[in-house]
Amino acid sequence: MTLALPSARWRKAAVGALALAALLGIAHLLPATGRSVPGASGAARYAPVVRTTLVDSVTVSGTLGFGDAVDAQFISRARSGIVTWIAPEGSVVERGEPLFAIDGQPVVLFYGDLPPFRSLRFHGDSFGEFEWLELDNARDEERRAELELAARRAQQAEAAERLAEMRAHVADSGRDEPRTPQFVRLAQAVAAARDRLRRIEALAEKNYASAAEVQDAAYGLAAAQAELDAARRERQLQLAAAEAALAETRLAVHRAERALRDARDARDALLASSNDDADVAVLRANLAALGFEGPAAASIRRWQHESGRSATGLVEPGHIVVAPGPVRIAAHLAGVGDVVYSRREGQLDLAPTGNTSSQVLRYTSTARTVTVPLELADLEHARQGDEVTITLPTGAEVRGVVRKVGRELDPQGRAEAGIDIPDQQALGSLEAASVDVEFTTGRREDVLAVPITALLALPGGGYGVEVTDGNAARLVEVETGLFAGGMVEVSGEGIAEGMRVRVP
Repeated sequence: MTLALPSARWRKAAVGALALAALLGIAHLLPATGRSVPGASGAARYAPVVRTTLVDSVTVSGTLGFGDAVDAQFISRARSGIVTWIAPEGSVVERGEPLFAIDGQPVVLFYGDLPPFRSLRFHGDSFGEFEWLELDNARDEERRAELELAARRAQQAEAAERLAEMRAHVADSGRDEPRTPQFVRLAQAVAAARDRLRRIEALAEKNYASAAEVQDAAYGLAAAQAELDAARRERQLQLAAAEAALAETRLAVHRAERALRDARDARDALLASSNDDADVAVLRANLAALGFEGPAAASIRRWQHESGRSATGLVEPGHIVVAPGPVRIAAHLAGVGDVVYSRREGQLDLAPTGNTSSQVLRYTSTARTVTVPLELADLEHARQGDEVTITLPTGAEVRGVVRKVGRELDPQGRAEAGIDIPDQQALGSLEAASVDVEFTTGRREDVLAVPITALLALPGGGYGVEVTDGNAARLVEVETGLFAGGMVEVSGEGIAEGMRVRVP
């Protein structure tokens, strides 16, 4: 759409305002004062309409370093060990080389993504033939739990039988004519004492027995009755003990059942991963890369022997540290001669002294990376795989690739982004520094663009540009798109590549 040009005075004011807006990065709507076509006045400057790619960006400060540090820990079936060697700080450890040694046994670096998680003993020629110690132990624990449950159930049955027997004895002890030999004797003694008392009392009525004899007979009856009552109370106590014993055996059975369930769950959890031999693949690939090929058991023993380990054919998680590639020793967390305590299956054995240290050293990647704290508003501009431009303190620029973007905010409300640098040589000897990272926030390819200062606000809203064709000039209405680098994307029926537009 072509419109009449406004006055030169208005155009000069509008251009000045738009130039200021461009410097501030803000587009302002400017009022129009007329639509008359003026003559050209003053020295005018023109810029071509170009077809280009516009890229907008935001720059954030970051830190160059060696990335996240990882703690290497002592893992063993043994409770503790002594550090006998440790790689120097700042040194680089590659595949097959030791990171540290515990009790003279080196812990070596392998490359891969999956850390070792089980103890495997190889006997045959195939890497698929091995004993899985944790699974064997889990099965042994399941069998032990089964035997324990069987024993507890047998004890429960015995306790139930004993309780039934005691209930029968208690019931029998309360009868007038008991059947239990003990109570038969006691009941007979009471009956005999009662008969004797009646006889003595009858004789005393006829003055054939003295009061002392009557009293003695009464004492005899009381003693016999007391003995019977004591026996009955003893039976009640035995009954209570039998009931308590049965309750205890029931609790023991419940505990044994729970232990068996736990043992089976642990076994099943291991069996669930029994078909995943990714750890074996990592072991095999690293041995092959180190030149240890051939039958599995033989190659493992040769590797162990040449590495300085005992050649047992048993490979445990604590024998190997797995990392994606070479590592750089960032810091020592223990020293030669220190005692460290094993962390196994996520549980830390406590030392008698209360020391709980299992960490030996801390390592990083050998590749330098950049860490950038991003404000919440900038997170949308950082996506995994995106390319960024990193400006070094020297002013040199290097390409980076977003490796990860954190999803947890720190107390300042920022999330951390990690950036890889493919061309490590471009960094020279620089190991740590503050850098600027430029993230792309918008990109438009193959679009028409003009300088932002060429925009003129139209009276009815929107924007236009003054296009010149030789001595003639006209105002062309345009639609704006991306603003970037002092340029603005424009489109419309009256605008084309190669046209010249007036700029302040």
